[in-house]
Amino acid sequence: AYTGKGRMPQGAGSRETFSPIFAYTKKGRMLLLVLALLALPLRAAPASGNGGGTKNISEAVPVCTEVKLSETKPSWITVLGGGIVSAPVRSTGGYIAPVEGKMLYAFSEEGQVVWQHGIPQMPSMMAAGTGGLLCCVSRSSRLSLVNPSGLQLWYKDVGFAITDAPYTGHDGRIFVRGGTNLACYGLKGVRRWKISVQDQNTSLPLVELNDGTLFVFLNKTENGKTIAHTVSPFGTVGEEIVFSGQVCSAATCDDGVLLAFADGSIGLCAAGKNGVYSKWIVGSKDSGLSGRSDILPGAFSADRAAFASGQRVIIVDTATGSTLTSFTSGVNAASLSFKGMTAQGLVLADTSRAECYDKDGNPIWRAIFGSSKGWNYLFPTDAGYLVFCDSNWTIESYRIRQGSAQQSSYQETRSRPYTELYARTGAVSSPLMGRAISPEVCDEMRTAFVRGDFGASERGWISLLDNEMNAINEAWTVKSSVAHTEENNYFRTHVDYTVQVLELSASLGTGLYQGTIAALIRSTKDKNLLTQLIKDAGILAYDPDGLMLSAIESVLVRSDAAGNDKLFIAACDATYEICRFMGRPTFFEHGMDMLARLLYPQYGKNVQDYAKATLQKIIKSKL
Repeated sequence: AYTGKGRMPQGAGSRETFSPIFAYTKKGRMLLLVLALLALPLRAAPASGNGGGTKNISEAVPVCTEVKLSETKPSWITVLGGGIVSAPVRSTGGYIAPVEGKMLYAFSEEGQVVWQHGIPQMPSMMAAGTGGLLCCVSRSSRLSLVNPSGLQLWYKDVGFAITDAPYTGHDGRIFVRGGTNLACYGLKGVRRWKISVQDQNTSLPLVELNDGTLFVFLNKTENGKTIAHTVSPFGTVGEEIVFSGQVCSAATCDDGVLLAFADGSIGLCAAGKNGVYSKWIVGSKDSGLSGRSDILPGAFSADRAAFASGQRVIIVDTATGSTLTSFTSGVNAASLSFKGMTAQGLVLADTSRAECYDKDGNPIWRAIFGSSKGWNYLFPTDAGYLVFCDSNWTIESYRIRQGSAQQSSYQETRSRPYTELYARTGAVSSPLMGRAISPEVCDEMRTAFVRGDFGASERGWISLLDNEMNAINEAWTVKSSVAHTEENNYFRTHVDYTVQVLELSASLGTGLYQGTIAALIRSTKDKNLLTQLIKDAGILAYDPDGLMLSAIESVLVRSDAAGNDKLFIAACDATYEICRFMGRPTFFEHGMDMLARLLYPQYGKNVQDYAKATLQKIIKSKL
C-alpha cells in the first residue's frame, strides 16, 4: 500500500515540496500524494452538514453555563505592585507572569497569588522549559533560566537581539534566535553552538519534527510557496524544503510538525528513515477550514490537535489526519486572546468572550465580557475560574463553573534523548576491547562541556556516553547472569574509568541520566563510587521527579553508610544543588527532611554542623 511518503533526496542542498495535493522535487519527479489521501481512512467533515462520518454539532449546541461578567462580581481582586508585562506562562504550580518592578508572580489554579519572587532582569518574553523550569528573555539579548519557584539560576548574553520566545528541545536544551542567528544552550547555561541561518521568518515559530530535528521557516519564498530549513539539535543545517503553498501556522506534536496553509488545508510533516516526508494532508474542502488556522496540539490527549479558523473548529487525530469532531464556536479565531486546555475542556477566547468545549465539541461554559473591559491578558484555570490581568495593576478572578483544584490538565514537559539522531556506534567498554572512550576524548569532552561551542561533536560523544551509561547501569543494577558477563565486569574492575564516564554524563548539560544515577546510588555498595555518584547527582541537579534525592535519602539510613562522613557531606552538597535547581517544592518534599535527619546525634558533629550550614545556605539563597 502506498504510504504517502515523499522521499527527501539526501545530500546538501536537496529540496522537496509538500502540498495539500501533491509534492514534487526540483527534478520534476512527481510524488502522487493524492494516492495517499485515497489510502488514508480520512473522516474529515465537509464544510457543512454531517457527511464523512464526522459528528458535527454546530446546528444543535446544548445548553451550557453562561456568565455575563458585566452582571457578575469577581470572586476576588488582587492588587499587584505593577502591571503584568507579558502573557502568563503555565508551569507546574499554575501560571507565572512577570510584573513591573522586576518581580515574578505565580497564580494558583484558583487564580490567587501563591508566591512572588524578585528577579535581576525584567523578562520581556517567557516560555515553559523542561521539568517546570522557565526560560526568560530580558534586555533584548539576555537569556536566563529560572527554577519553578522563581529563582534565577543563570543568565547569558547571547550576543544578538532575541526575536521570539525560547524553544526547549527534547533533552532540555534551549534554542534562541534573532536576525540570522540561531543558538543552543544547555541547562547549565553553556552555549553548545551558534550558527547563521539567513532570512528567518520569525512570524512562524521554531518547531520540532518527531525525531527532534528543527524546522526553521524562512522569509524567502518560491513562487509564493513557503521555504524552511532543517537544523539538527547539534547545529548542523540540513535540507531546504519548499512547501506547495503558504504556511500560516505550525506547531510541534508527538507525530511531527502540524501545518496550516493559507488556503485552509492542513497537514503533518514527519521524519522517517529516508528523510522528511508528508505523513497526511487534508484539503480545505474536507477540513471545512478557510484561510488561516490556529493550531492547538494536545487537545484532550497527546494524539489530538485542534485547528480553528474563523468560527469553525476541528479536532483531528495527529497520526492519520482523520477529523474526530467538528463544531462552530462563538469565538472568532481571527482575534484569539487565549487557546488551551483545562481539566474541564478546550478553552478558546477572543477579545469579548471565552468558551469551553468538551471532546465532542459540546459547549460547557461561556463567559461574555465585552471588548471594553480593560485587560491585557486572561487565562482559565482547572478549578473553573477565568482570570483577567487588568491594565490597572489588578488581577480579577471570576468563577465561571465549579471545578476541582485537584484535577490538573497540565502536562509537564519531560526530557528524553535524541536517540534517532545520535551517531550510530556499537562501541562499549569490555575486557577484550578495553575502554570505549579514550583518555584524550575524555579530556576533550571535559573541556568542551565547560567552554562550550562544541557543536556537532556532541552527536558522537553523546552516543558513546549513552552506550557506556547503559552498560554501567546493567553492571550494577541488573540482578541476573547478564550483569556478570565479561563486558559488564569491565566497569567493576575499572572503577576510575567508570567514575570519569559518570562525571562526564552528569556534566553534559541536558536533562538526561538522573534515573540511571538514582538507580546506581541505590544499588552500589562501593563506598568511593557511591560518594562520587552522589556528587554527580549534585552536578546534574536536574531532578524533576525527585529520583536522585530519594535515592540519596535511602543511603542515609543504610547500615553500610554509618560513620562515612565524606559521603554524608557529599549528600548535603548534592541536596543543596538539586533543591536550588528544582526550587522550593523539591526542598519541602525531600531536601528539608534529609538535611534535618543529618542533624541527629548519630551522624556526628562534623556532619551535623555541615547539614546546619547547608540549611542556612538554602535560606540565604531565597529559594
